[in-house]
Amino acid sequence: MELFNHIEAFAAQLGDSPWLLVVVLVLAVVDGVFPPVPSETVLITAAVLSAAGTGPHLVLLVLAAACGALLGDLLAFTLGRRVPLHRIPGLRGARGRRMLTRAGTALDRRGATLVIVGRFVPVGRVGVNVSAGVLGYSPARFTLAAGVAAVLWSAYNAIIAVGAHWLLGSSPLLAITVGMLSALLLGLALEAVMRRMEGRRAAERSTVQVRCTSA
Repeated sequence: MELFNHIEAFAAQLGDSPWLLVVVLVLAVVDGVFPPVPSETVLITAAVLSAAGTGPHLVLLVLAAACGALLGDLLAFTLGRRVPLHRIPGLRGARGRRMLTRAGTALDRRGATLVIVGRFVPVGRVGVNVSAGVLGYSPARFTLAAGVAAVLWSAYNAIIAVGAHWLLGSSPLLAITVGMLSALLLGLALEAVMRRMEGRRAAERSTVQVRCTSA
């Protein structure tokens, strides 16, 4: 945690230096496979600095973050494609095969939605992207969905940060805090929606199975 605090402080010190864009891009890439990396925090901090006139150009910042996010998601997807299924614990037996079948069906039906929503859930995005690779999801479809997700994620965090700065311009630290909390709440809300959808579909499958058994 202390290391991450140093990273955030270092990013704030860079101010309008072009190196801040590089830091944002690199952290977004690493965050694609290692969620604890504070990419959102650094992005929001940089966006607040931009709104205050002491940071990089906002458009360049959004592009750097989006490119990093896309590269990170593609890295997770590629890692998933290279992992043999028989080496993954819990997927060797009948239960594991059923899980893979359900996951594959979900990706076929709403893969793009899962990838886009997953981008806003730090741990969820890694799970979705790796699973998509493991299950052989179309690379072209994944790249398109991940690209859209990266742009939306980057723009959302930047807009939240700028909005917080406009409302709380006299307190940059408070603006950064509000921006981070808003992004966190959105991620938690989307995660709850995904879980509720999965629970509803599981209940529907159980109902269908009971009816088929009764018939």
